[in-house]
Amino acid sequence: MKKTEIYANNWEKDSTEIKKENLYDWMELQIQNYKNILEIGCGCGNSTLELLNKQHNVTIIESNNVCINKTRKLLSDNNYLGINIINKKFSEINFKKVVPFLENKLDLIICWNPGGAIFDNSDELAEKVYELSILGYPNVEDKLEVFYAEDIIRGALKLGNFLGIDVHLIDRASINEGNIDYLKEIAEEYNYKDIIYEEKIGKSNVNTMKVDKLIKYQSIIFRYNKKIID
Repeated sequence: MKKTEIYANNWEKDSTEIKKENLYDWMELQIQNYKNILEIGCGCGNSTLELLNKQHNVTIIESNNVCINKTRKLLSDNNYLGINIINKKFSEINFKKVVPFLENKLDLIICWNPGGAIFDNSDELAEKVYELSILGYPNVEDKLEVFYAEDIIRGALKLGNFLGIDVHLIDRASINEGNIDYLKEIAEEYNYKDIIYEEKIGKSNVNTMKVDKLIKYQSIIFRYNKKIID
């Protein structure tokens, strides 16, 4: 079984638990006034289904084909057909490559629980390590999961600034820790006006995070200010 398939199966279990804890409901509550959403990373579709059930229009970017197939099946089983899923890798370097595939006007980009630095072969891994290295990340192989997630976040913020819309991030942290100050710095770096912050305690994602404990889910809305990325 490929690593991407193992990851998708594990995340399917974790996202089902997130759903049972009503955490997706809480995440959606933070963005209920946004209609047209671009979801970066759909996992196995539980987050997407939550958004569609709450009357949002959703476009998806996802590179894991197993996740795409699981999402399509879940949505189809719930009578949601024809959702635009853009099968592309997404990162800070290539964020503009998805723009031609965006069919509808967007109000918001969401990036919920980013992660999943999983590669099926050494060439894909080496390519990502090189990409992160040229962006200035130090000792990439030692902190690949952390830097991979940050790369997605920065790509989302760049795309949001390019499109002139807000970005919603759900990030996970230990209960007594957090990275809110750092996220404020990133918001300023990409010229976002300010952030709206909420948090909620919930269970960790046992199968993908490999820990079983209570953690802090951080909701951050980066509010668009002025375009600086062309």
